[in-house]
Amino acid sequence: MRPSRIRLGLIFSALLLVFPVHPSPARAGEILLSGSSMLAPLEEVWAAAYEKAHPKATVLVRGPGSGVGIQNASGGRATIGASDILLTSREEKKAGDLALVPVALSAVVVAADLPSLPPGSVLRLDGPLLARLFAGKISFWDDPALRAANPSLSLPHLPVRTVHRADASGTTFLFTSYLTRSSRLWREEVGAEALPSWPGIPGSLGVSGSKALRKALLETPGAVGYVGLGWAKGTTLLRASLKNDKGQYVPAGTKTVRRAAKRLGDRPGFPDDFNRSLIGGGPSGGYPMAGVEFWTVSPDLPGETMKDVRGLLLFVLTRGQDPSLTVGSGFSPLPDLPGRNRLRQVLREILPGNDFRPTSGG
Repeated sequence: MRPSRIRLGLIFSALLLVFPVHPSPARAGEILLSGSSMLAPLEEVWAAAYEKAHPKATVLVRGPGSGVGIQNASGGRATIGASDILLTSREEKKAGDLALVPVALSAVVVAADLPSLPPGSVLRLDGPLLARLFAGKISFWDDPALRAANPSLSLPHLPVRTVHRADASGTTFLFTSYLTRSSRLWREEVGAEALPSWPGIPGSLGVSGSKALRKALLETPGAVGYVGLGWAKGTTLLRASLKNDKGQYVPAGTKTVRRAAKRLGDRPGFPDDFNRSLIGGGPSGGYPMAGVEFWTVSPDLPGETMKDVRGLLLFVLTRGQDPSLTVGSGFSPLPDLPGRNRLRQVLREILPGNDFRPTSGG
């Protein structure tokens, strides 16, 4: 098996039994992207730019969540599955061979709706404090522990309403990975999961998808939750600076995500070296709730579809990494990518095309 050909399993294999999948595959001439709702804003930008450069192409974006997207790609219901979840060796054992291709760097933002605080106010939270909020151990925003961590803010006597994803979510996986790394309470009682067993908290809200979570935050005074940076941009929500492994409180931003990506190494090999955790923030100034966004592709796609996929991937990994597209959408470009010719060669190696099985013209 090629080193960049990954077996996706365990974390996704049971999801098909629980969550619905996209009802039909893409039609001839279409590329259907299905998966991560956190990545969807950037995928929409990529799709528009690619279609402008390739007028005959059609790229459709759906964001049902990382778990469903992977199952759709594995089962032939989508051309490409998008995921925010890195894979451990345990998760490489089931559910068929899929090529795993990194496409961008992302950040999960802890955001809150506290209307009495001035716009631009910034919360300071560490892992143990954030874990206590989502475990129901803190009931009001003026709790002494929150006031001690935020002495410059006049925190209101307002009930805390936690909002979490109710679907299998890569955003949730990154969020709970940070809590598991930094909080003994969370590590022992919940753990890092795409679909955890959330603590039962009166008044807590569970919603499906990033768009619904952002909406719930904006409509619920006292709410606190987590969304991708691209979904938090341009809202009135307060964002938290999180404590990283170096003991620094760091805001979510494309530059601080790039610093966290130093965990990948000075010159990460493409694509294998990108399947690493960025949780914790890495070097000084790194944001601790960051991750790599992946596209997954089945090797069983027919030849003409695989050719279209390679063309889209080559665009995404070259022109698509331009900051006007990535940073403008709340993501960071991948560091130290090979040149265009080498990328084309790598994509042909990991996505060979299966040209002996072309589809019909219809």
